[in-house]
Amino acid sequence: DWKTPVAKTLEARELMPGDPLLPERLKDLGGLYIKGQFNMNTQRGRETYSDIKEGIIDEFSIGYSVMEEGYSPDGARELVKGKLYEWSPVLFGANSETALISAKGLNDDLADELGLETFPTYDTGRKVLDVDGRISTYAGAIPSLSPIRLAILQATIWRIDRLARRVHARDPWNAPDASVMDGRTLQAWMTSTIPSRVVRDVMTTAIRVIFGAEPRDLSLLFALWYIGQGGGILSLIDIRDAAQATRFVDGAYAISRRLAQDLGDSVVLGSPVAEIEWAPGSVIARTHDEEWRAERLVMAAPSHMAARIRFTPELPASRRALQERFPMGSTIKFQALYEQAFWREAGLSGELVCTSGPVSVVFDNTSHDGRQPALTGFCVGQAALRVSEMSEDEQRRIFTEVLARGFGDKARAHSQLRIKDWTIDPWVRGCPTGIMPPGVLGTYGPALRAPLGSLHWAGTETAREWTGYMEGAAEAAERVVQEITGSLRVPGA
Repeated sequence: DWKTPVAKTLEARELMPGDPLLPERLKDLGGLYIKGQFNMNTQRGRETYSDIKEGIIDEFSIGYSVMEEGYSPDGARELVKGKLYEWSPVLFGANSETALISAKGLNDDLADELGLETFPTYDTGRKVLDVDGRISTYAGAIPSLSPIRLAILQATIWRIDRLARRVHARDPWNAPDASVMDGRTLQAWMTSTIPSRVVRDVMTTAIRVIFGAEPRDLSLLFALWYIGQGGGILSLIDIRDAAQATRFVDGAYAISRRLAQDLGDSVVLGSPVAEIEWAPGSVIARTHDEEWRAERLVMAAPSHMAARIRFTPELPASRRALQERFPMGSTIKFQALYEQAFWREAGLSGELVCTSGPVSVVFDNTSHDGRQPALTGFCVGQAALRVSEMSEDEQRRIFTEVLARGFGDKARAHSQLRIKDWTIDPWVRGCPTGIMPPGVLGTYGPALRAPLGSLHWAGTETAREWTGYMEGAAEAAERVVQEITGSLRVPGA
């Protein structure tokens, strides 16, 4: 019943800061008031009602459609000429016809503002699954497994998503049993919960792609927090109506390039900051031969890179400890260019999932106009660390072999094969996101976003939704702007 509404929205309006209907923790923030009726004829409706009644979840996505003229001049304070028809926990999202108020769509708004075109990621055709060297194809988001294994996989996804609903995006360290979950690895949970080795391998592949790390490297609390902010396991790994749905015609770098154009000469490249001297209302950032002075400083670099900067005076112990214990995942990305999209002609989407070997996943990365067919793949986690030490010729050989095994000998005939090893990039030292082992989020998490006088912390790792993604980076930027302008007064929110 995934396409059946959890509840029907009877009334919805925005509550401005100070409204008497707001709970105490939202007094200075505002919120969205919803009156709804649960659909008790469905399992999801009954479960959500029970979770709300028990106080397990308190964050929702709101489904709505907006007719001609769209929003009122005051923005979201009033949905005019619109029909609100569904609400549900953010983890479940909503049915295929529902837009999400909770997922602000900052990237879409920013792309429109900058005049950047987007297009949907290609996903037409069957996907390829490589399990221990055995090749099969499937349609949809769930790999084709035996009925028993498929049931176990679906149950596992449901369990993870349900647990993630208990971990609040703003303060995961206050979740029920947070200390227990933070003292356990995701691998330990999977081993004790998933009876099938094949299903564990499939789930491990998904985790590697999402985090660039092995399940044993991740705190269970951190993994649930991260997964919950992105809408669940399937939302993070799938294409259609999910995290991989949209691409930029001019490439993602076009956003930074367009923003930099508006900033002119104030954008300084090639000048890494070595030292930051900070005091109330004053900041000095120094490179090896220059310095900049300001009233505030926003640190948007990954936490482990911020740890390489010398702060005077020293940062508080909790902030230092967080930065030292928050490394990046490990990812090598490669792109194979072709004369023809032969996989499309064969009825394949270009997506390949491998449960073993050096590559975990491959996607169709053809240009928007189809003139440059391409496949792009990701070597992640422990495999990335191993492959990173190989010669480039050896990397090309093994990546080509993976493509040929999944798509046939035509995959060997690429005109170019480009490789980007993020693990050795000096300015990020990893990809796609920061990861936390056990004992970090629960102990040092409150220092993740909390401003320190004139210092503010941004970057996608600090986001309250879509952590690790471009959407998360945009959300974090919006939060910091609110902090600096004084409209957000809740420490660590």
